[in-house]
Amino acid sequence: MWKSITIFSFFFLISSWAIANRMYIMNSPGYNRADSVLINAIINNGYTVVINDSIPNLLPTGFTSSCNDSINGYDWLCFFGDYDYSSLLPEIKAFIDAGGKVYYQYEVNCCDVSSASVATILSGLTGLPIVADTNVWIAMNLSGGAGYKATNFSGCDTFTVIGNAYKGLSGIPFGNQFIASYNIGSNPSITTCPNFGFNFSTTDFIGTANNGAILGIGDYNVWYYGNEPPASFGFSPLDTNLLNFIFPESNGSCSLYPRDCSISATQCKLKMPNVFTPNNDNFNNTFHPIEMECVEAPILSVYNRWGIKVFETNDLKTGWDGYKNGNPCSEGTYYWILDYTQSRNKENIRLNGFLSLIR
Repeated sequence: MWKSITIFSFFFLISSWAIANRMYIMNSPGYNRADSVLINAIINNGYTVVINDSIPNLLPTGFTSSCNDSINGYDWLCFFGDYDYSSLLPEIKAFIDAGGKVYYQYEVNCCDVSSASVATILSGLTGLPIVADTNVWIAMNLSGGAGYKATNFSGCDTFTVIGNAYKGLSGIPFGNQFIASYNIGSNPSITTCPNFGFNFSTTDFIGTANNGAILGIGDYNVWYYGNEPPASFGFSPLDTNLLNFIFPESNGSCSLYPRDCSISATQCKLKMPNVFTPNNDNFNNTFHPIEMECVEAPILSVYNRWGIKVFETNDLKTGWDGYKNGNPCSEGTYYWILDYTQSRNKENIRLNGFLSLIR
């Protein structure tokens, strides 16, 4: 499977609802350009979409988030295509400071500019030394179709992300990574660099007024279950689970962020990983929350595939090391349950999901 490039030209303002969330898309040429199928699906989810496919280094005068301007502001700023958008870093930071959400679609060696650009932008926003991974791609299935999977994606156990060949980023903290959990006969393995995407929000950024978020994925094929997109003559349907996770039709239980302007540093957060590797390499050795705020009286229980409890604790910071009674548990899939009380509203919460133990 080789990522070829077909260029389309799109219209500028598209809307399906009289009242809708607003999205501004920077859409440059490249394999990772937003195609009409994805754009129409976003519109059908109730978004008013404005597309800039002619001046990729310029945002409109007075561009801001809907938190500042509920009429003319935008909820999302999205970057697609193989273009260096890093010159817009000051505007991106201002948009995030004002509560805006940013999505960035980058790619493998067919679109090296996009991966270098997003690394530069993330470094500027977080102060971290983030760079594009040296591998030209990771987990490519040359026969086509799926090269990797991410089960229980970002704590959502209702769907699995399927992709083929992603670009990794070095320097992303574990808690901010979208992590591939299964390699499907592809090379190099996901263990080389397991993150196929990232998610930063609120206090992850340098500065004091960070109320928004930025997330991105390094593989356009995830939108089509690991298959070629329509612009490269693919025929797979769009992954609506992924669409609703990132650009939700409503504020459901399996969406990363709310539709409207409601991200803030005061939000309670609790996010669990879907894979850990207790192999004593000082990286991802324990199973514990990767984001946690306002949690009281937690009880975390882990069960094996036969329903036998192998671990329980109320110490979420320490978590599970992959052992039971001093003996290492075998590789495989485990099920976890986390009960806790949200400290701000005293609501009792139960979360559950699946976990892959890989040694």
